Amino acid sequence: MKNVDLSAFPIHIMLALYSQSTVTTQIQQLEQELHVKLFDKFGRKMVLTSAGSALLPSVNQILETYNTMKNYSNNAELKGELRIAVPESILTYQMQSILKEFHEKAPNVKLYLKTLNCFEIPYEVENSLVDLGIYYDVGEKSDQITKSKLGSHSISIITSAQKEIESINFLMKIKNLMYLFYRMM
Repeated sequence: MKNVDLSAFPIHIMLALYSQSTVTTQIQQLEQELHVKLFDKFGRKMVLTSAGSALLPSVNQILETYNTMKNYSNNAELKGELRIAVPESILTYQMQSILKEFHEKAPNVKLYLKTLNCFEIPYEVENSLVDLGIYYDVGEKSDQITKSKLGSHSISIITSAQKEIESINFLMKIKNLMYLFYRMM
């Protein structure tokens, strides 16, 4: 069994729009129609069964097709939903002007932002939990995603003016620290 982050699953949306009893009834009807148990309930927590996990890619594909059909239009207007995973630091310090411009150019697109650390974002993209990810490249490799470098960031080390930088064997220690800091970002 696998714990499901319901914020990344359509049930979360359904729970926000419908009563819990309505959602439960819909799930039970689907389980009866498919002759398979999709969720186990432990207290207030819903856990996806192995059968539910196996069917999740098909559910995502159906939802994607539905959204494509729903958002089809003969004009060039952008509409629909866009799910983006981004680290909080990038969102806070670099995305504000980009998001503002995006909203001005595509006001009919619902934008969903999910803040995650850089190691989680490739997983979210690979598993179609988000449409795209923006992150500091931490060296994660995957044949399932395509990367496009957007820029570089310089890293600086600062110290109090009262410290004597020359007294530290600076270059050797800095090279090791830079690698460590980079891996932590």
